[in-house]
Amino acid sequence: MVNNNNFSTINNSFRLSHLIIRLKYDWCLGMARSWLRCFLVLFFISSLIFIYATLNVPSVDIKSTNTLTSMITPKFEITNKLTFNVQDNSLKYFNYQEKCSIIHIAMVCSGYNSTQSLITVVKSILFYRSKPLHFHFIIDHIANRTLKILFDTWNLPQVNVSFYSDNIWIPKVSWIPNKHYSGVYGLLKLILPEILTDINRVLVLDTDVTVLTDLTNLWNNFDDFNNYEMLGLVENQSDWYKKILGNGINPWPAIGNGFNTGVILMDLKRLRERNFFNLWMKTCENVLKKYYEVSLADQDIINAVIKEEPSIVFTLDCTWNVQLSDRTMSDQCYHNAKQIQVRP
Repeated sequence: MVNNNNFSTINNSFRLSHLIIRLKYDWCLGMARSWLRCFLVLFFISSLIFIYATLNVPSVDIKSTNTLTSMITPKFEITNKLTFNVQDNSLKYFNYQEKCSIIHIAMVCSGYNSTQSLITVVKSILFYRSKPLHFHFIIDHIANRTLKILFDTWNLPQVNVSFYSDNIWIPKVSWIPNKHYSGVYGLLKLILPEILTDINRVLVLDTDVTVLTDLTNLWNNFDDFNNYEMLGLVENQSDWYKKILGNGINPWPAIGNGFNTGVILMDLKRLRERNFFNLWMKTCENVLKKYYEVSLADQDIINAVIKEEPSIVFTLDCTWNVQLSDRTMSDQCYHNAKQIQVRP
């Protein structure tokens, strides 16, 4: 009896141990299968998201043309100047020129500080934009290195970028005595009709402005130009052109308060037809006989031209260039901050 009981106890213990091991094995196997199912579900969902993103996100088409090493003639041949490749199906049925036209934006940029400011301007433009953009940058060798690397790394659908070397255009304006802090670069806007020969309209911005709205609304002001107007400008929001300078000489000629050139709508086609280059050259030479130098770079010269040819200017709403400084009267332009469209 003792032996049988011992064998029975051992047998029961063995069966119990085997049952426990079996339960542990089944539990581990069940957990493994559960984790495997979760992994497969997550993998399937991730695959669907990746496929959807691949098929629906527009591809980037950044055209950085006219590198500094290839610019050897004053006339830049910019390939695919107006090409606009986009895979967004919502745009494919639009008429390219009429309903999905590109907004061309030009800026002059030189040195590290100007480059940093320009990046801020571009970001503010991109934040509000609703149409394809083509940036045209007139740059020096410092800005060339920085901006090309930057735009090569940004994922910007519906954006084209063209670069233009400044060194072959500077001699066209370097003869002008200029005491403005921007130096000769502040005068390059005068020759944009000669630089951007393949486009008819452009929005010109200084690198120290901040855009607070969609520039499409500003661009649409071109449609309100009459047959003679070729420059869209905001009136200067200070009495600079009315006061007497320290040397007893009046500032350059201007109508009233004059116009500020931090934001310009340029009808390049009309400016070329009007031979604007010779027009401002002749005006500048005549005024320099009395004033000897410019204080506000291109702004002085453009105001002198408008003084002689007032029909060429279209006056933009002042909110498109709110000039904020301790010497301006910009508060007369708006009633609250939400009205400001572009500011320095």
